Amino acid sequence: MVLRLRMHHLDARRSHVSVHSVQKRVRHKLIFSCPEAKKLERSDRMNSKRLIIAIFTAFVFLFGSNFLIHGLWLRPDYMATMSLWRTETERNVRFAWMLSGQLLMAATFVVLWATGFAERGGVKCACVYGLFMGLFSQATTLITYVVTPLPGEIALKWFFSGLAQAVALGCVSFFIYKPALPPATQG
Repeated sequence: MVLRLRMHHLDARRSHVSVHSVQKRVRHKLIFSCPEAKKLERSDRMNSKRLIIAIFTAFVFLFGSNFLIHGLWLRPDYMATMSLWRTETERNVRFAWMLSGQLLMAATFVVLWATGFAERGGVKCACVYGLFMGLFSQATTLITYVVTPLPGEIALKWFFSGLAQAVALGCVSFFIYKPALPPATQG
């Protein structure tokens, strides 16, 4: 691979093509060997300011909706199964890890939306995207139900609330993140 990269550099010098463009082409070939993956490459229309705002908004949405789901709605279920969970003190010690996980989920969700769907998607696309991302993330709920003594009622509530949360997050991403406008063409 190094030999091929050096060869590309020599070809670039001979044909007066910039080394940077050759490096970019080689990097693209290394990373995106699948033709369909090219669609996930950073678009020239990526709106960085909106992306950051959308990630922050998604994080706040996840934090708030998780509080409503787990802190209020599922609290009685958690109290009835206290032996399965960490104590409140143990959870508080690890709270930064929970925030990190929610930020990671928000960033991943929004970046995938922005790079793969935002330019061509509407509200329906955002809902379907959220549904599939929800199914992807809730697969772990099914696995957790199988390998731990988790009551079926809690697993079902996790599963369906997680799907609803992901669909809503798809809509949040749609309304907050907008691609940059295409550059004006000179006529």
